[in-house]
Formats: sequence, C-alpha cells, structure tokens
Amino acid sequence: MFRETNFSGAFQVVKGVLLSVVAALLLTFLFAAILRIFNLPNGVIRPVTVVIKALAVIAGCLLSLRESKGLLKGVIVGALALMLTCFTFSAIGGSVPRAFLLELLFGVVIGGIGGVLSVNLKKS
Repeated sequence: MFRETNFSGAFQVVKGVLLSVVAALLLTFLFAAILRIFNLPNGVIRPVTVVIKALAVIAGCLLSLRESKGLLKGVIVGALALMLTCFTFSAIGGSVPRAFLLELLFGVVIGGIGGVLSVNLKKS
C-alpha cells in the first residue's frame, strides 16, 4: 500500500545549493576585502563575480551530486543557487540585478556542466 520513497536525489540537490550559496558568499566577501585592500579598478568586479559564481556552483555540484541524473540535478542546483545568491546580494545591496534572467540562465548552464562532471568523475 505504501511505497518506499527515496529522497537521496533531493537531499543531494539541497546540499549542492547550500554549498554553492555559502561558497559564493564567502568568496565574494573575500573578494570585497581584497578590493578594499588593493584598491582595484571597478572594471574587475563583474568578471570576478561571474567566475566566483561559476566556481561556487561547480564546487557545490562536485561535492554533493552522486550516481545518476547529473545534468538534471546540476541544472536545478545551478538555477536555485544563482537565484538565492542574487536575492541575498539584492537584500544586502538593495537592488535586483538588471540581468537577472541572464544570471539564471548562466546558473542553469554552469549547473548542468557541474552536474555532468560530478556523476562522471570517479568518486573515491
């Protein structure tokens, strides 16, 4: 009558999203400190934050996703992580990014790549 449900995939996605968001926040705050110390030009900010977000999503996927459906799980991790990161930074900075949908698409693509890598790399 009752079917046993496996929540391992959902747990992997939630873990990946949380790891990605925390990594993005920590790396961004570290970058902000570096900007403050070294007085770097404003043109550096956007490219570095894009790299930070990409690294955070890929790290979240690599550290959490297992077994199968890497593309699907990675896409979900990337989209949710980038949405949460954008909303968090919007709450801190006071404005939503103009290119929010582009950021979301970026998260989907990077998450898909990270998800495929995570299930295809040999885990020890």
